[in-house]
Amino acid sequence: MLKRRRWHLWLRGIDPSRLIFIDETWIKTNMAPLRGWGPKGARLRGFAPHGHWRTLTFLGALRSQGLTAPCVFDGPINGRCFRAYVDQQLLPTLNPGDIVIMDMCGRPLRSKRNLQ
Repeated sequence: MLKRRRWHLWLRGIDPSRLIFIDETWIKTNMAPLRGWGPKGARLRGFAPHGHWRTLTFLGALRSQGLTAPCVFDGPINGRCFRAYVDQQLLPTLNPGDIVIMDMCGRPLRSKRNLQ
């Protein structure tokens, strides 16, 4: 509780336009639905890319002004991909005094030194 209170007190002195939140999401093409609703007695047809299973990962940095440094990776992301994203996409969009906030997964923690 004390850490949360300190966090809120610290945020009072921060300009929201300096905050940048990094997040990732992904989609797998084999996540086609197996069941669905249709007219009674009629076959329900669905489509999926047979045999071409892929994972696409999207990384982006969200500012109060909008999305910046968007990037899509063909496949799951690893530490090397994340470091490349930070170096090539994110760093050129940062200004002195910007504050980057990331989730607690391992890749950003290993790449923290890239941002300092």
